[in-house]
Amino acid sequence: DTRGAKASLADEELDCDPAIPGRSDVSIVADSACELEGTLSDKDARFSFMVSLDPAVETEQRFDYVLSAEVERLSDQGYVVNSIVFDPVDAVRFDEVGESGSITVDPGASGFTFTVNATANDVLTGDEALSLQLLQEGKSVAEATSSLSDLNCSEEPDADANDVALYLLMDNSTSMLLPDPSTDQAEQKDRLEGQDRVSLYAFEQAISKAGYGFSRQGEDVVLTSEQFRDALINNGTDSIRDVLDGFEVVVDPDFEGKAKDVSVNLITYGYAVDYGQLSFDHQSTEQAINIAKTIVDVETPDQTYGNSIKDNTIWTGRDLPDPEQKDLFQGQGRFSSNLYSGTEMLGALQGLEHLLSAQAKSRDADELTTLVSMVTDGRPERRAWWDTRTGAGSDSITGVSVPLPDALGGDSITTSGLIYDADGNNTFLENNRGQKQWKQMQRQLNKALDSIAARSDNPAEALQVEVMAMGESSDANFPAIYADLFGERTFDNSKGGWSYEVFNSFSLPDFLG
Repeated sequence: DTRGAKASLADEELDCDPAIPGRSDVSIVADSACELEGTLSDKDARFSFMVSLDPAVETEQRFDYVLSAEVERLSDQGYVVNSIVFDPVDAVRFDEVGESGSITVDPGASGFTFTVNATANDVLTGDEALSLQLLQEGKSVAEATSSLSDLNCSEEPDADANDVALYLLMDNSTSMLLPDPSTDQAEQKDRLEGQDRVSLYAFEQAISKAGYGFSRQGEDVVLTSEQFRDALINNGTDSIRDVLDGFEVVVDPDFEGKAKDVSVNLITYGYAVDYGQLSFDHQSTEQAINIAKTIVDVETPDQTYGNSIKDNTIWTGRDLPDPEQKDLFQGQGRFSSNLYSGTEMLGALQGLEHLLSAQAKSRDADELTTLVSMVTDGRPERRAWWDTRTGAGSDSITGVSVPLPDALGGDSITTSGLIYDADGNNTFLENNRGQKQWKQMQRQLNKALDSIAARSDNPAEALQVEVMAMGESSDANFPAIYADLFGERTFDNSKGGWSYEVFNSFSLPDFLG
């Protein structure tokens, strides 16, 4: 939903020189926008200046520029200029860049657009205005002001709003098909089964905080969390998919206040990281059942594609290497080959940080209840020949780039970042730029979480993080690994006061069904 407004040159008379050979007459039309598509922040604004050069001349033209803002019309805390871009990019270039600088326009260009992307440090007031002045040889040739004043960019959030944002990090690495203690009594005895139920329960908890609940179709009774949990314990995922068809999500009549909006951010991570966002409100509760089904439909990639990358758009879209013999090798007694091996936990957490940082900067961050639920079954480790580590299986210390989706920041991930031996001893790895990216991610992630918590009078209730760490059935010392990984190296609530808990498979009920 991009809103735009037009602004032209000031109405007063301009003292213009006669046309000079080799120069164009310059005019500017200004445009502005807020509520930008492709950005998660309510504080972003775009100021654009469409510069016309008439006539286009066959010589290079150089302009000095000055950007200026009316301070009294800005957010009280000021703003940050994120970028200045040109269109077309191949016709204009910066000689000097900043709030003032100089640009060169190629011969034959009839115009260009000069766009400034900015973010208010507090909130958009709706009165922000930015002026562009172009000069040649020290003399002004054109000036225009782009303003948000004609737009409704300063809408106050609903005073009753207390929306809920749920972030689910679900592990779909191939090892999730291995057994888990929590599913010993279930028909499907793997970790994926346990994760499905844990994540669906997290969803139920989230919607209950927003004023909704599960109800059997045709009945007015909303299941309590305990009743829903019992249903999860006694029904396997396959039967849950069918059972969900007989349920609906409704507004809880006993909920105090207005039912809130719910957004679910689903990050899946295995050999690569993927992301999707779904949401619903009191007018679209039928969408909630589709979200529940999406959660329990998470599969490992080898379940979807077998031992092949045919039709795998993630593999081709991220430009991953063509499979080699060692990628296709499948050991005796193994469920899967190496093709989809790996747990890109660093990428998943980096993507989570990107989303949380955007939320922390958003205008209504203090009106959100934020829940983070992460499930994993192993070490944050990719295949050796894609990693930056040395040792068995590694063919280079240069890591393969496994980029994040653009919606998660699009960062190029080239390393596991942090690995463990079987006894639980850790080693930090550098990425292809020589940086210990895991440590950077941890600082940024907890900074974002602390920033969100600081917006609330009750941070322990407003921001809750939980990790379910599976995998105790393997030979590795997972208690030691998880004690370090989730006790020291990932989440840290010591400064922010938000809630944080880590669970393991043995703390889960015995799933049946």
